[in-house]
Amino acid sequence: MPVEHLEELLGRAIPAEDGIGGLVIDFVTNVCDHGPYLRPTDGPRVGMALLDLISALLLNASKTEFAGAFDMSHRKTLIRHITAFIQRHLREPGLTPGAVASAHHISVSQLHRLFHSHGLRVAAWIRRQRLERARSDLADPALRDVPIHAIATAWGFTHPADFSRAFRRAFGSSASDFRRQADRHPASRDRRADGQRVLPGGDRGQRQRPVGGSRPVQRDAHADRPGA
Repeated sequence: MPVEHLEELLGRAIPAEDGIGGLVIDFVTNVCDHGPYLRPTDGPRVGMALLDLISALLLNASKTEFAGAFDMSHRKTLIRHITAFIQRHLREPGLTPGAVASAHHISVSQLHRLFHSHGLRVAAWIRRQRLERARSDLADPALRDVPIHAIATAWGFTHPADFSRAFRRAFGSSASDFRRQADRHPASRDRRADGQRVLPGGDRGQRQRPVGGSRPVQRDAHADRPGA
């Protein structure tokens, strides 16, 4: 919040018996009571929940027009966190809208609304990102001997037939034809479809290391390109 909006709260009592103030008190008390039972990995989520509560408390107390602008900023921050999370877990077959929503403590409907505000659908965006990564690996000469189905599996596609159909719909050719074309024209391997890798949060996707229990694609030991 801008300093001027915080200054107007100085010296003012904010009720803690009910409303948002009561929620903050109850939350902090419960965190203190259950602290010994929380894992270190719970810290960031608990911290974000507390930050949201305090922000809501201050906005409610200030009663300014800034509340709407803050809410917009919060949504933009949330979509950046979500898209970064998706990029990190693209290799995991269990990456579904439900799993993404659960990891960020929001409902699936709220997740869909966030993406819809950017003209996107959650499942379709996840699938497109996976296809882009698979296409990049298919064009990589260091992975020429890796079977197509292994590359598809490495990027979260559990059924080869589903991957084949999705790849053809997205890029207008089969995965095998694309790989042959890339072998004949090496310069094409660095091409990307305009705008396809742009995230709703404004960033661009990055090549990743394997995450979770997914089996990585093995590269040639002498390849000088970063690992997939």
